[in-house]
Parts: sequence; structure tokens; C-alpha cells
Amino acid sequence: MSKTPLDKLTATTVVYKDGKFTVRYHDTDVVVASPKTHEVTLDCGGYRSATTKARMNRAAVEFGLDYSVYQKDKVWYVDTNLNTLPWDDVNCETLLFDERTITFTV
Repeated sequence: MSKTPLDKLTATTVVYKDGKFTVRYHDTDVVVASPKTHEVTLDCGGYRSATTKARMNRAAVEFGLDYSVYQKDKVWYVDTNLNTLPWDDVNCETLLFDERTITFTV
């Protein structure tokens, strides 16, 4: 993994506001997290690219969030220490989870 800070990567910004941080890649908030509530929102913005996954995973590492996103046989998965869930929605809907549950939202 690159040692370049997340907010120094191409087309990526990190904003801290109201107790949450947002990682934006191009025009999509790919990660919005509230460390206080342990709630994380992942959004691929319709682009299931290796770079989108990389930004999501990099945010998890840099901010100590307990998830990873990976791909197997063209299906995306979100893995937490509690379970693994396929992210196989057609339109790449937003995935929300906290330390207890994982829920897809439309």
C-alpha cells in the first residue's frame, strides 16, 4: 500500500465536519464515517473500479475503521470482523453498517 496520505492522492479529498469525516473521490463521497457512532457509509457512485475500492480500503486503514472491500468473481464484498456481505446491487447502492449490523439502503 502506498505511503502517500489519503488526502494527497489524485482526485481525493478528506473533509472533517460535525464529528464526521468524508473521503471524496472525484465527485463521490466514497466514505462518510462517524467515529463517535461507529457508523460508516460506503458509496461507489456507480463506479466499481479498483481505485474506488482502494480509496475505501485506504480510509479504513488510515482512520481505524473495521472493514475492507474486495472483489471476487466480479462481485464486490464488504468484510467486517462480524461478517462478510456481497455488495451485488445492480446500481451500486449505498451500504451502511455499524459495529452490530450491515444494512443496504436504497
